[in-house]
Amino acid sequence: MDLLLSGLTRELHAASREYARGCVPRNKVAKEEPQIPLPPIFDSLKLERTEENEVDIVVPSLASCAVHLELLEAFKLLQETVIKSNQLDVLFDTLPEKCYITVSRYRRGRYVRQRTLLKPIKKHDSSHQERRKAKWVNFVDYAFNRFSIWAAEIDKSPAAIAKGGRYLAAKFIPPLDVLMIWHSLLMKPRLCLGWCLRSKALWIRRVAFPWDSIHAMIDQSNRKFYLPLENVEVFKRITKLLPDLLESLIKAPENAPVQYHAEPQKSKARFAAIWQGHDVWVDRMCHFLWIRSPAVEFTLQNARERYRQFVDLLASDPSKKLAPPPDIELVWLTHQMSPVSFKKFSKAIMGRTMEHNIVNKDEADQEGLRSTEEAWQARFDTKLQRCLCWDCQNLHRLAEAHFRSDRDRDREPQHLVDAAIREVAHERAVERARRLLRGN
Repeated sequence: MDLLLSGLTRELHAASREYARGCVPRNKVAKEEPQIPLPPIFDSLKLERTEENEVDIVVPSLASCAVHLELLEAFKLLQETVIKSNQLDVLFDTLPEKCYITVSRYRRGRYVRQRTLLKPIKKHDSSHQERRKAKWVNFVDYAFNRFSIWAAEIDKSPAAIAKGGRYLAAKFIPPLDVLMIWHSLLMKPRLCLGWCLRSKALWIRRVAFPWDSIHAMIDQSNRKFYLPLENVEVFKRITKLLPDLLESLIKAPENAPVQYHAEPQKSKARFAAIWQGHDVWVDRMCHFLWIRSPAVEFTLQNARERYRQFVDLLASDPSKKLAPPPDIELVWLTHQMSPVSFKKFSKAIMGRTMEHNIVNKDEADQEGLRSTEEAWQARFDTKLQRCLCWDCQNLHRLAEAHFRSDRDRDREPQHLVDAAIREVAHERAVERARRLLRGN
């Protein structure tokens, strides 16, 4: 089937690009638009917290992976908001530079060229967009300080940790910037353990990421994160900090140095190692935008199965450094968000805790991907690397259904390309309309 799909994929990409040129997005998104993903995909979130389900989940559920994608979209939206904020340009001194331009003015019957100082104009400052990204670095530093304060207070609050010390009580869920730092810590298990020991916040190594509560706080239409009023009051009470970091920096910048105490330089260096690669990975996942794909359930289910196979391959030769593709990487890092479950799973299969490094596009990582591809094909007789775009994932879903069906088995597979394009076209138009409304 891989050989057939590789040929169909080339045709699909060409046809999809041609079809997209004539795809005109609507001016607004109607309320009756079907939800993507469909709500039933999140049903298993409730089962994961029931008393009867105390056994560790071997592989992250479909729902957890889907909520993880939602959260990454919220992180990306927060980053874009910070970088584009004109008010933060003033606070962090990233305003466009003033420049002189030569203008012509009509004086005494003739045009005279003279230099005039104008107000800052962004289009004349070619480095402005790059300098604005420094705001995000400063914002993350503030978020790390807030997380340190919040984590210490959670350790002092007996009511914060529920169900045998494995879950955070819903009303103690913090704002998005604090969640983002917690997320980055769990992505690096060894560095996280060192930070927890130094900060005496070992509860982070026991508590699973609260996917069900996070899903309830994310707006399904725009992926914005909204903290409930009860959580706002609890966060203000235990930390003495304002819940919305962005709003507090904009409205009261003079309080920022007083309110958020700077961490020692050594602690900041350690956090830089923890944070390294986080933005790279978030950008990679948001690039695929699987959470909006009509084939999201197929993509995530297939990723979970491939993750099981990848761990088996890793266990067969622990000395090898294998680099997972993005879909397997998503399931792996979703698994790491449940530290106890991930530790038991790793030790049962590998005899040690698995550590994952974010794969960049440098030469060393490309070599790792090639060696992983060879080992995968030798063991499973199928390709590891595959196109993960909406069209191709939908094509794979239709192809599997085609070969399973006795009725369609004799039919030419060429019709799968047309069917894949038709099914994706509507969702692509809706997503374009959403981005136009957001100004992206």
